Amino acid sequence: MRGRGACLTALALLFALDVDAWAAGEAVGLGASLLGRGLVPHLWTPEPASWVWSPAILDSRDGLGFEAGQVWLYGLPELSIRALGIGTGVGRVGVGAWVSHFGWEAYRESDGLMAISTGRGYLRIGGSLLISHTSFHNYGNRTYWGYRLGSLVGLQRNLRLCVSSAGPLYHRAESIGRETSIGLGWRRGSNLFAAVALVKQAGFPVEWRAGLEYSPWGPLLLRGGLTGAPERITLGFAINVRRLRLNYAFVNHASLGGSHAVGFELVPGRWPDDTPRGR
Repeated sequence: MRGRGACLTALALLFALDVDAWAAGEAVGLGASLLGRGLVPHLWTPEPASWVWSPAILDSRDGLGFEAGQVWLYGLPELSIRALGIGTGVGRVGVGAWVSHFGWEAYRESDGLMAISTGRGYLRIGGSLLISHTSFHNYGNRTYWGYRLGSLVGLQRNLRLCVSSAGPLYHRAESIGRETSIGLGWRRGSNLFAAVALVKQAGFPVEWRAGLEYSPWGPLLLRGGLTGAPERITLGFAINVRRLRLNYAFVNHASLGGSHAVGFELVPGRWPDDTPRGR
């Protein structure tokens, strides 16, 4: 057991340094919906996992939305991430919160995020504040404060562009947390959505992502995606029961193996219409 604990601690240290690890601040935006779709956000349905990716996706006109779930990394039950988020609107302003927890006795990380957005016509803008607390048993702890700014632009009736930028809230010697991303999404009606994204994190090469979501019939939603640098294949599905959506995703990493994610959503009460978001 002691050897296993040491191994897990070493893995945690690796994850904390690795952009692909989904730890040290990376865990905060994970949800089964996002993972099954190649880690690209949905630009019309403001699920919490998507507006964490860019706060401009949080829309005040959709009513209450909720998402909760758990991710098991690389087949190791100890390496699990638990997260939940909620978003709603107050007038023309969207507000949301997201929390997640990762770790065990030797290593723990807790993240919290608050987001706000507003918009008019074809444009929405938003911002979020992140706090991440990491502790290593007998090694100390660290608290990180960060921000993310984003914009969502309706280019055409069924085409949207999303841009976001993230970084530390105050000056740090290292570049941890600095990220720029851009995503382009297209949809056909309410049953087909496709998107591509580029993500650049400081010190790492540009990562491309592509995702697809398709509903062959009412209650069933199928998802799939690919990413490069690192190479991943993602698959997922969802079952809709009125406003409740049950999600599952599988992510296969080319080197580290498979990860599983489950979760459920309370889908916002207003399904997106054919016009760009905002007022």
